[in-house]
Amino acid sequence: LQSTLLTALVQKLPELAASEDDDDGSSMNNDVPRLIFSNIRWLDHIVDTSALTMTFVECLTVLASSSSSCEKTRQILLDAISTLPDILNDYNALVVSSNDDDDGGDGEDGQSSILATLQHLRVEDPSLLIPCLDAVGSLPLTDSQFEDVTRDALEALANVERWALPALTTFLMNNCPQGSSSLANEVIEEIRKLPLGKGNYDDDYAMDTSPNGGGRDDSEAVMIESLSRGFAHRSDLTSALLKAIKETTPGNHLPADIWLLACVATANHHKAKVKSIIRSKANNGGFTPQLLRQSLSGNGTALTSLFSTSLCEMADGLLRSSDNAACELG
Repeated sequence: LQSTLLTALVQKLPELAASEDDDDGSSMNNDVPRLIFSNIRWLDHIVDTSALTMTFVECLTVLASSSSSCEKTRQILLDAISTLPDILNDYNALVVSSNDDDDGGDGEDGQSSILATLQHLRVEDPSLLIPCLDAVGSLPLTDSQFEDVTRDALEALANVERWALPALTTFLMNNCPQGSSSLANEVIEEIRKLPLGKGNYDDDYAMDTSPNGGGRDDSEAVMIESLSRGFAHRSDLTSALLKAIKETTPGNHLPADIWLLACVATANHHKAKVKSIIRSKANNGGFTPQLLRQSLSGNGTALTSLFSTSLCEMADGLLRSSDNAACELG
């Protein structure tokens, strides 16, 4: 009985979303989807998680088809996405059986996996990136699935608008599987390509199209906080970054390297390593005054937290150095 009732309720959601134009009982219609999601979340046990998952996949694809033109539908879609982790309490029910038919991947196949559906949603509507990442990060994934979603996030990292970068970097720092050095290196390689520093921005990119109306400095400041927290507790990613910067030849450093080292140095247990690398890079010409100016000039607002936690201390260490090149850089 539970499976039949839940299926009927979830299938009712698109109909409720389409009833926006009905004036009579509109308040009740707005409350019903919330009641459905709330009661699903608080169920002690779901008898048939697989069947409910399949129904949710169908519901998501139907809602997504009209969410861009209807605010009510969009809100129901967002609530549905955020409810997914509560439904998938059975580890083995994460992926629904698929016919492996190559039909173009339009995301409307009820037997496609939740991961594939969420990927399709965020590709079709980039504004859904953050809620989809939040849902994926809360799912009971296997290591192999985490590798897949990490690589998917890496692909998105190169194409998303700046307002979405903090969410993406947070997802990567929190969910990149530990124990995979090759994947950690891939994550660091892409993070080093981030447009951090004034010199990496063109005129078009200087304009922010964030749905929340935040500016460039706001996005960068949040991203710095995300990266700093990530490097503080992910020793594997920190080691990969420091190794990559050490092995980069002079003339091939970008302003992002200065920013990332400063993020790493916010953690006390990494400060000595960062100072050593900066002194070494100053002496071999890898870090030049020009690169430093390019990294810092015009970015004071975004870098405010780093000045108080690492940048000033890094500069002090350079000024106290007995090496002329390091002292000059400081």
